[in-house]
Amino acid sequence: NLSEDIYKQNSVSKFREEQEIIDITQKFFLNNLRTNAGISALQYLKERGIHDEIIKEFGIGLSLDSNDTLYQLLVKKNYDSKKLLEIGLVHSVNGKIYDMFSRRITFPLWDKDGHIVGFSARVYRGEKDVSKYMNSKESKLFKKGETLYNYHNAKDEAKKKKKIIVVEGFMDAIRIAYIGIKYVVAL
Repeated sequence: NLSEDIYKQNSVSKFREEQEIIDITQKFFLNNLRTNAGISALQYLKERGIHDEIIKEFGIGLSLDSNDTLYQLLVKKNYDSKKLLEIGLVHSVNGKIYDMFSRRITFPLWDKDGHIVGFSARVYRGEKDVSKYMNSKESKLFKKGETLYNYHNAKDEAKKKKKIIVVEGFMDAIRIAYIGIKYVVAL
């Protein structure tokens, strides 16, 4: 449909810089998982039954233990700190900027068209003093109430089957999709 295509083009071009930043961030997270720093995160994922095929399909990555590695990378690429704060990849505490998802395994969140719009991140070393999961804050790209996890992958199969399975969390959706039920989304 022409009007939907125009909307999609305008939406993507309207937030082109934000999308570039998110895409660089995703590549950074993916790379981190395959470094020495990612060994314990990979071991944790494999113990939970999440193997290389799932990691690749769902774009699972790692935010490093450093408090500002992602921030430093993006600033070196000339992205504005204010924009990084707006997107929710970093946060400010007493005037110092920190990476939002440090020390966590990352899971990209996609819009209906398959563009990454944010992240969810999970602790993996048994930390007790922090929230188990952390999600991107709402931004120009990410609207929590308008986003279904895995919808971009599930929509075609759901149309064919004339049904969709809705589960509570993205880990549930990942596991169900992995066993071959591709019409599953998470809230």
